[in-house]
Amino acid sequence: MKRYKVMKFVGGLAVVSLIVGFLLHQVYQPNVVERAFAFGGDLVTAHWDDGAGKIVRDISEPPVYLTYNNSPQKNYYDSIGITKLYEEYHKNKFLWYSPTEQVPALMQNSSTDHSLIYENNLVRNGTDYAYLVRKGATGIWQNLKLGSMDPGYQTRDHYNGDNSGTTNIVNTNKLGSYFGKNYEFRYLGVSDAGIPISNPYFPSDVPSGDHESDWNPLEKDWWDYPWLANEGHPAKTTASAWDVSPDEDPEGFEQKVQWFIKYLLPANENLRRSGKSEREDATFYAKKFSLINSPELSTGIVVGWHGAGYYATFVLKSPPRNNLRVVEFKISDKKTGKVVGLMTADANNNDNILRKWEINNQEVAVGDTLVVTAKVKNMVQANFNGRKTKYTPVRMIQMASFDEDSLILGKWNTAITEDVIPGVNADPATRISGIDVGQVVTFDKTKNDSSGEILQWEFKVPTDVKKQFVLGAEVSPGFKLYNDNIYTGDDDGRLRFKIKEEDIGLVASSIELLDNQGNVTDDVVPGMTHGVRITVKKVTGNKLVGDPNDYYNPFAAVSIALNDTGTVYIDHDKVSATKALTFKGDTAVIEIRDAITPLVPSIKADFQIHWFNASASFGNQSSDPSNDKASKVWRSTNNLSVSNFTIVPTSVIGPSSTLNETLTFEFIASNINPENSDRDVEIEIRDRNGRVVKEEIVTLPANVDYPFSWTVPNVSLSAGSNGTSNAFIVEINPPPRRIIETSTSTTNPYADNIDTSAVMAYMTNSNPETCLVVNNRNTWSETHYIHDREGYRYYWSNRWGSGSYCIATYDNTWTDTRSYYEEYKITNVMFRSKLTKDKLGGDGWVDILARPDQAKVKAGYGFEIKYIVKFDTNTYRNSPKGWPGDCSFRTVTRQYGGTVTAPTTLSVKMPFADKFGNHVTYSLTSPTQSGSWDNLSQVYEMPMRNAFNLENSRSIFVNETASDGSYNMVVSTYRYFYGNSYKPNQSQYLCDSRQITIYIIGANSDDIKSHITQ
Repeated sequence: MKRYKVMKFVGGLAVVSLIVGFLLHQVYQPNVVERAFAFGGDLVTAHWDDGAGKIVRDISEPPVYLTYNNSPQKNYYDSIGITKLYEEYHKNKFLWYSPTEQVPALMQNSSTDHSLIYENNLVRNGTDYAYLVRKGATGIWQNLKLGSMDPGYQTRDHYNGDNSGTTNIVNTNKLGSYFGKNYEFRYLGVSDAGIPISNPYFPSDVPSGDHESDWNPLEKDWWDYPWLANEGHPAKTTASAWDVSPDEDPEGFEQKVQWFIKYLLPANENLRRSGKSEREDATFYAKKFSLINSPELSTGIVVGWHGAGYYATFVLKSPPRNNLRVVEFKISDKKTGKVVGLMTADANNNDNILRKWEINNQEVAVGDTLVVTAKVKNMVQANFNGRKTKYTPVRMIQMASFDEDSLILGKWNTAITEDVIPGVNADPATRISGIDVGQVVTFDKTKNDSSGEILQWEFKVPTDVKKQFVLGAEVSPGFKLYNDNIYTGDDDGRLRFKIKEEDIGLVASSIELLDNQGNVTDDVVPGMTHGVRITVKKVTGNKLVGDPNDYYNPFAAVSIALNDTGTVYIDHDKVSATKALTFKGDTAVIEIRDAITPLVPSIKADFQIHWFNASASFGNQSSDPSNDKASKVWRSTNNLSVSNFTIVPTSVIGPSSTLNETLTFEFIASNINPENSDRDVEIEIRDRNGRVVKEEIVTLPANVDYPFSWTVPNVSLSAGSNGTSNAFIVEINPPPRRIIETSTSTTNPYADNIDTSAVMAYMTNSNPETCLVVNNRNTWSETHYIHDREGYRYYWSNRWGSGSYCIATYDNTWTDTRSYYEEYKITNVMFRSKLTKDKLGGDGWVDILARPDQAKVKAGYGFEIKYIVKFDTNTYRNSPKGWPGDCSFRTVTRQYGGTVTAPTTLSVKMPFADKFGNHVTYSLTSPTQSGSWDNLSQVYEMPMRNAFNLENSRSIFVNETASDGSYNMVVSTYRYFYGNSYKPNQSQYLCDSRQITIYIIGANSDDIKSHITQ
């Protein structure tokens, strides 16, 4: 018989915590409203079609889906675009109708969001229930808990802990903070009549205690027939079609008893009374509990009242249904036969829904062909006589998801196609139309329904997969529609694969520079076109690199940025190889001619794997960016330099603080360049104040050390009594630099453009002084480096320009060590008196250094005296000499080319004193000179004075009354004469000093003194 009445709790239902087993004590009684019962009615309409109008189930079977009639539920679901509630067999245990998607391939975050269930958004009385995600808030927050509780229990010891829920939070809006958490919603679905069924895993709002023994339903005094006013108790609910007494409706009561035996007691062991049979217990509870819905159609619900009117709700065991399971999903490499992916599930125990990914996340290469097989079983279930499947054709669906999309639920990059068939169906003789209970069917073929072609089930890894992909297959959704398959959680196979790294890289050591003829060179010639070459290597993987028919598989290519470190910058966006790379270790040379014409002898080349080849979205040929870049710099030395800067003389002497002297500046200049070209370069010499002493543009031969000697008159020097250092700087190619220079040995090629030297300038003292140290001779030796070259100039021209350079026919270098001296000394003191004239005859002059006994004068007479000083050096005479030329020349380093200017001051200290008691000292200047600068003779004479107001004379007179005796005079050369600047540094100046003695013959009453009027 059919029965049509059911009750619904509305309005004052404060807490409906429906779980399998015992529930919390309730303190609030629900209002009672009559509703139609079974297969819809007032609240819902049941449907047996496939959603498109085709009937797929018999009316005697549970509906395929439900739709709400006019109601708050319908209004709510219409507002969010949900029109149908399909069967869900949660965890292969609990059956209800849910608005969430049940086909695994179609599941997405938006279609599996249990927060959208109407009843989960209703406001309840309490906001501090146990385990709430957010206490104190209403609506969804009153119906969402942090974890799960074991079905059938309501004590804290059966709470499984936070994040242990059976549903995943996928809502990114209101619940976005908890996305990805495993929580529990109060409701996951409704019965076939649209009545909400509490989630069996949802923890009790008010746990009965800490331990399982804290609450025992057997201790409760359950009311009889709570749908009736009975035994002093009011009616608590409207009777359902099966809420009858055995006297009132024996058949209906018996049906209820049988369902309690089959569904209530197996799911609620704690309702069993000791010593009572199943029938006795079922009969007992059939009088105590109101049955809300038919347990044959969906998970049943019962409610009972006890004590002062508290109620508890129990969830029954779900009705068994046919179930198909993918028990094996296997993928093999077609080439090797190796299994690269394997997922298995329990083929014997339908209750065990765990699956094992025995081989997963394996590496395969783009282009590999994978062979796919799946095994599907119609599961055998205890105490249930299943049946052969009715849905035809016997098919599976397949799909694939790539890269980032493979991480997103339900996002597939290939079409979901129902084209996978069992191998036996390839042959009409073995074809099957359904899967029998206990039968395992192997799916290993695909069929093109348009052409009828049947092929081995294969998947070729596409070239547009970059890093990873997922292959999926599952039982056709049609089996569920036809009631052949209730639980979809074991319908699918999923295997993830990583793409083997495919990498091309640059071989940095292979980089080569090409000249304008395409020859390999290391010399960078300004004004000449140069090319570059590099090798690209297949470092990892065996995927073909370079398929002219595949836009996403280009030949290896590089981007090249070139510059001459000066003003020329050239970018070559893409330069490609002309051959494909197939296997690991293969190489290809990429070359570009006429890539850059530098203005300076320097080229920097930066290579990089072209972005298209490297991009994971395009070529995806380079998985390792560390070898995608390479650089090289070629620097031919293009350097101008000066060295060995010396100044002759190194010291000068003068009577004032500012002296104007003739100086010889000597230095070596070099012009090193790869094109072997002479250059017109500027050289300037500056004093310590930055004033230019001399500047000149000279033609400097290429690639040789070239000596210069510049003599400049009237160079201003600062002098001091203790000597003042006057610094000079010689600089080649001074700022603003006309020539850009480069160097392979330093980061600053202009560092050697400057050299320094100095001249010491001394101001003579008005009081002549004797030598600091008597030192009238220096000797030394020096090793000279001599370079001889003979050659001629070669002139060239081509389409890039013209020029010339020297070609040497003879080139030799050697050393030559020479000995040198310099001497500065008082060689003679010439003396003449009346006695020398009378005694020696002639002009009476005698060298008293050689004949000191002749230095005699009579009292009352005078004498004449003059001093001969000689400077002699062999630095010029004995030093090797170079000679200039274009392509033929000789250079000498160092070459002695300067002159030395001897001092022109002599100090004579007299034996008599002035009025202050100091010895009178004469400073003799302006000597008579003869000979060359390096063999110079100087003659100093006493100054002219007026004698007795009669005549000017150089004679020194002796008083008539002078007594016999000897009188000493000291003669000294200038004390600060350094001498030759080419010798090694000396701490002593050249200076000579002689003491001479004059003998007086005459009276003994007076000293020698001058009779020149003072």
